[in-house]
Amino acid sequence: MQERERDARAIARCLGGDQEAFAELVTAYQARVWGLALRWTENRADAADITQECFLRAYLALARFRPGADVGPWILTIAANLCRDWARRARARPADPAGDLWALPVPDPEDPQLAAERETERQRVRQAVRELPADQRLLVVLAYDQELPLGAIAQALGLPLTVVKNRLYRIRRRIATMLEGGGGPAERRVVPSDPRPAAPPGVR
Repeated sequence: MQERERDARAIARCLGGDQEAFAELVTAYQARVWGLALRWTENRADAADITQECFLRAYLALARFRPGADVGPWILTIAANLCRDWARRARARPADPAGDLWALPVPDPEDPQLAAERETERQRVRQAVRELPADQRLLVVLAYDQELPLGAIAQALGLPLTVVKNRLYRIRRRIATMLEGGGGPAERRVVPSDPRPAAPPGVR
């Protein structure tokens, strides 16, 4: 509630002519937009471009923002649409290895062997996510990277909540099937839960 009230005040000030007030929204959501763009593009320059364009479009669309709605999902929807546009334009563009956050290891100094096994599994899941169609990959990023509530995802994408839940379930099953080809008990770990579907191992 505090975030919604803060955002509502900032938008009201912007619409009243206080252009500096928009900086509050940028400060509040820039990291999430940047994270979404970087997860999607795996390229820091492209992520920076998307982030800048996202807030420019948000600023220009403030007058059309529906009062009482959550600003976060609205801004992330703009970012997600820009990411999909990027994917259509640059499917074959090589990724910046320094920006490949899907490949960051999670160290476990107490058990190096277990850490290596877990990282191998994470790499397989991340590769499976990369191979998903754009719309399915977007759902994974919004649900498990950005950790948006399913209702907010449904609102952002203009889909019924049941459709979002069913698609995430099918995505998890698809990833599990893809992982079965390489062995391992993926299907046992990728199961639905309530209220948030379980994240595929290694997505975070």
